[in-house]
Amino acid sequence: MGLALTPVVLKKELKELKFVSLTLFLAIGIFLCVFIIDLSLGIADNPDVNYKQYYRTTWNVQCVTSFSIVLVAYSFQQNLFPTYNSLAIKSNKECLKVVLMGQIYSFCIYVTLGIIAVYMFGSNIQNSVLDNVNEMTTASSYIIRGAFLIVLACHIPYIFYSGKESMLIMIDEFRSKSMTQALELTLQNAVIGATVDRD
Repeated sequence: MGLALTPVVLKKELKELKFVSLTLFLAIGIFLCVFIIDLSLGIADNPDVNYKQYYRTTWNVQCVTSFSIVLVAYSFQQNLFPTYNSLAIKSNKECLKVVLMGQIYSFCIYVTLGIIAVYMFGSNIQNSVLDNVNEMTTASSYIIRGAFLIVLACHIPYIFYSGKESMLIMIDEFRSKSMTQALELTLQNAVIGATVDRD
């Protein structure tokens, strides 16, 4: 898979990954739709009779772990600047709008999948819902796992993109010290500005 994704990983700009983004959302859509169909048909085996327990919170170590998982799920900051550079209208307002849209989409997907999974598997739900899906013997189990493989594959170019950008910045800094020079210039301008304001 790494070799197959090499041409995609080496793209120069984030906007060149549009096909990957469309494939990612298509796979997520298939993933959720199959879950919804399975829930509506009652394919999964939920042993629970009383659903009230789903709305009670037990404050323990697992609850703390869930907060850290949520924070990781929303971590996109490594691609914030490339995202800004890919915008048609480069402004803080437009960037905030894009970030807000991304947060809303992510929230809706996570909450929808969480609710569906809890009602499908009940107290039998495992740490990874895919373990529950793996125990199912229906065709939808293979569709869900296949869609998830596509979701994972589509995340790889974005992770590599930020890593590649960071590596290129380090090489450029080692060779020409352009980041250091830009920071020194900014600091000098700040000192000059502060001096002028004081006078």
